[in-house]
Amino acid sequence: MNNNIDKMCFADLIKKGVIRIPQIQRDYAQGRQHKEVKEIRNHFVRTLMLVITGKSAESQLDFIYGSDRNGAFEPLDGQQRLTTLFLLHWVLGVNLLTEDGESILTYETRNTSEAFCKELVCHNAKQFVDEASAKTTESKKNAKKEKSKPEEERNLSKMEIHEYQPSEIIMNRDWFQWGWRFDPTINSMLVMIDTICSQMDWTLDLNECQKRLNNITFNHLDLGVIGMSDELFVKMNARGKLLSDFDKLKSTLEEEIQLQQNEMNENGELLADTSIEHDWREHVDGKWIDLFWQKYASSVMTKTLDDQNKKERLIAAKETERRFKIFLLRMIAMQLFAKTPIAKSTATKDKPDEQDEFKMHLYEQSLSHIENLYEASYKMNENSIDNLLIAYQNQLVTWRSSDNRIKPTSCTVIDFKELLDNMNLWIVDKGNGKYTDITTLLPKESYYDTDDCTYFSRLVADDISNDVIAILYSIQWFLKYYPRQENSQAWLTNFDEWVRMSRNVFKLDNNTDRINKRVDAADAFEGVYNICNDMYQYFKELNIDVYSNESAILLFLKNRVKRYKGIDNKSIEEEIEKARLRLIDDQGNTDICWTTAIREAEKNPYLWGQIRCLIKWANGNLIWFKKYSDCLTKWINLDKQWKKQELYYNAMLCLQPECWKSKNRLYEFNKDRDNSMKRYLREDPDYGKSIQVFIKTWIDWNEDASFEEFCQHVINTTSNNGWVKYFKQRSNIIWEAWRKRIFEENGHIIFAQQKTTDSHCYDPMLIYIKSLAEDVFCLEEKGIWKEGVTVDLYDSKSLGSHKLVITIPNNVCEIRWGDKNGEYILTNNTDSYIIHDVDTLVSTAKSIIDDYKIQYKNK
Repeated sequence: MNNNIDKMCFADLIKKGVIRIPQIQRDYAQGRQHKEVKEIRNHFVRTLMLVITGKSAESQLDFIYGSDRNGAFEPLDGQQRLTTLFLLHWVLGVNLLTEDGESILTYETRNTSEAFCKELVCHNAKQFVDEASAKTTESKKNAKKEKSKPEEERNLSKMEIHEYQPSEIIMNRDWFQWGWRFDPTINSMLVMIDTICSQMDWTLDLNECQKRLNNITFNHLDLGVIGMSDELFVKMNARGKLLSDFDKLKSTLEEEIQLQQNEMNENGELLADTSIEHDWREHVDGKWIDLFWQKYASSVMTKTLDDQNKKERLIAAKETERRFKIFLLRMIAMQLFAKTPIAKSTATKDKPDEQDEFKMHLYEQSLSHIENLYEASYKMNENSIDNLLIAYQNQLVTWRSSDNRIKPTSCTVIDFKELLDNMNLWIVDKGNGKYTDITTLLPKESYYDTDDCTYFSRLVADDISNDVIAILYSIQWFLKYYPRQENSQAWLTNFDEWVRMSRNVFKLDNNTDRINKRVDAADAFEGVYNICNDMYQYFKELNIDVYSNESAILLFLKNRVKRYKGIDNKSIEEEIEKARLRLIDDQGNTDICWTTAIREAEKNPYLWGQIRCLIKWANGNLIWFKKYSDCLTKWINLDKQWKKQELYYNAMLCLQPECWKSKNRLYEFNKDRDNSMKRYLREDPDYGKSIQVFIKTWIDWNEDASFEEFCQHVINTTSNNGWVKYFKQRSNIIWEAWRKRIFEENGHIIFAQQKTTDSHCYDPMLIYIKSLAEDVFCLEEKGIWKEGVTVDLYDSKSLGSHKLVITIPNNVCEIRWGDKNGEYILTNNTDSYIIHDVDTLVSTAKSIIDDYKIQYKNK
């Protein structure tokens, strides 16, 4: 068969005659507007453009099979590629008309497609490109003009810039028939034309670009010559089935390894060799895919085969490939994210003379590619990570299109030897062809969160947060230095200690300064590397063996005094203090009582590893640590338990009426960075001081009492003054302070609905008096006033600011803030009173409401 295979370009093929797409073929699909097809289209066009622009010497496409019939070549496999090459040649100005004035490529699938191809080749593509560009320029000019007008005269629709595409110009031509708009092949062709035009560098010499078209080649096989039937190849082609994303990724990475086998670093060493290629293929098609198959498909595959199970099997197989693909790309992304800043720093140092415009252009282009790679390696969510390899290849184009085989220091390449090693670190061979991931060896108390999701499952999840990436990077560095040894309990203990420490230090909820930006993530990567390297050096200097000494990590932490950029050092200090409490001596002997107490406290769902408040409160006393811990963990996890939260706020204010004053807040039971109990408990220097007093009072009264019993005891036995005296009677008032922010203004207490006094704020005393009116004048359905009654509460944003107005037929009572500190002015019809204390305010208001009640009844 090899003797019948010809290597040719598109020009060679059309010299033999026209190309006719037979009726058995599907519509042209490479221009479809689907995410998967778009990725294929952009990648394919980009590959072609590298040749056209001279950045790649050639491109070899897949086989094209077909037969010559009635003076035309009819492809059975390859019609998609041939159509794209046809459009590429047309865009570049190649004459595609036959001597008879017909199109060199025609479609039998639809008359409309055939007519469109015939019309298209009669026109010059560059004319449509230039017209689209001119219209876009005009649109930008008009938008700029509209923006320069005064705001009240602007027309928003005219401020929008429209980027015109060549396809729009084509579709608006008189010769473009209306019915063509509904032909899927024509629509796909128009999309492909736009894609080619957008990626084309129109500053280049088109004549030179046309010459390079012949460097795009494919292997051509005429089935008729070798006597093989069309039906066989129709079956082989599976009706145009697309390669999966996973298959494309595998192919791309294998090609990258092969390229690197002809490239060297600055020391003259090959970037890759055949052994790496062999190992890569062996692992991808071996234990790596086996691990994912066992995790995501094996349970389905063991079921009895039926029609429903067939669907389940297909879904499971796709899920297996998807998770494996994410794993591959995330592992590459972590490597590149750590390496790219080095390349960026090197490139910046090599800045040329600004007077040399050509070199400056290349320099800025290089920096742009490096920046794009840096950003792509940072964005690791599934919906972004597909851009990684495109950015990777773009930053290598200039180098790889040259004759230089030595990698410049400003270029970043995937280190496949390191990648192989890193990926293998995550996988445990259980024997007999069974695999698991290494994080399944950890106890659930060491997991990132309280669910059953292992760290590896988070590594291959659709979305991944910056703090999780930092933890995974820390885990990987530990494994690089100290890979798993089977049957080493000491190693497993130290691995668990390291993962817990990493989780506690990096977890988003445990930090005020979070890893929210790329620069934060880069600093975290640097911090991880530095602390891991310090650990390795420490063990090496003191001859501490991770595989035999179960307290190796504790000993390392105990002796830390260094601060690390990119790591929350307050969290590190907490881990150091835990280690010091647990260790008895410098040989690694531990106090089981301290270890148990700390572990028990750490696994509370709200605290989840962060217990520095307990450490501070106990001040080294184990008994008090356990007492504080037992009481705190009984109630602190109250998120969305509104009744219990209300009970706590009531008891806390009764016990410590001014507990809110230092930070103007009572804190919430969520894990918010700024306003949560979690932050209050970790924040220096208070470490939840008011909560400590709350718990200490609890312990002194009856540490065996429940949370509810203690709160009710406080409410019943405390004697309070001022606004708290009335708040405790109607503690549901607290929900008017949405974020539990309380302020003092002009001698009055106000509840802010948001974080500051710039939000709507309410006087709790006026809310309390309003509730008294509700008791009398509200119908059973809360909030519905009796006929003729209105009660209006005005907040800080209202006209006239804080006041309450109660109106019944023939009577009006108004209570508002006075001009002096803490002063209220109460006006009942025509009588006014200046009131200076809340007790008098409440008693007067109650008297008036009681009087109104009688008058309303007798009306």
